[in-house]
Amino acid sequence: MLARKKSNIAYRATELLDPLPSWVDTARVLRAEDGWSIETLEGVECARDGDWLVEGEDGGYYPKSATVFSQDMEDVGDGYFIQRSAPMECWPYCFEDSSRFPLWLRRAVECGMVESNSVGSMTVHTSWGDQLATVGNDIIMHRSDTDIYVCKRSVFEKSYCVLES
Repeated sequence: MLARKKSNIAYRATELLDPLPSWVDTARVLRAEDGWSIETLEGVECARDGDWLVEGEDGGYYPKSATVFSQDMEDVGDGYFIQRSAPMECWPYCFEDSSRFPLWLRRAVECGMVESNSVGSMTVHTSWGDQLATVGNDIIMHRSDTDIYVCKRSVFEKSYCVLES
C-alpha cells in the first residue's frame, strides 16, 4: 500500500486536566483512578493527567501523550491544531498469509507487537501501552518500528491522503 500522510484537517484538542471544556462528552471521557478512561472508536484507551485529548472529524476521541502531542501537533488558534505529519505506511487488515505482509508488519509480528487472534483478527500492542484489536476492514498504521496502531477504515479514508513520489 502507498505511503500516506495525515491530511491538513484542524482538530479540536485539550489537555487532560480538570475541569474539561464543555465540548468534551464526559460520558466517553471519564476520570479514572490513575488518570483518564477514554472511549475511542477502536475501544477504551487510558491516558494520564497532562496528556491531550483530540477530537477527530468523525466525533471520536483519541488520547495523545504530552510528548507525542508536542511533536505532532501545531496550534492554529482557538483550541484547534493540525498534525505535522511524517509519512506513514499502512496495511489493510485481512486475515491472509503473512508472507504477503510488508516487511515492517512481519517484523512487528515477529517481535510480538502484533499478534494473530483465533477469532480472525489481530491485536496491536501500541507504544502507549494499549492493545487494539482489528475489526472488519481496519487499517494497521506504521509510523516507526515502535509506533504501530489500528485505524478504522472510515476514519482513515477521511484523514489520510496518498503521498506523491
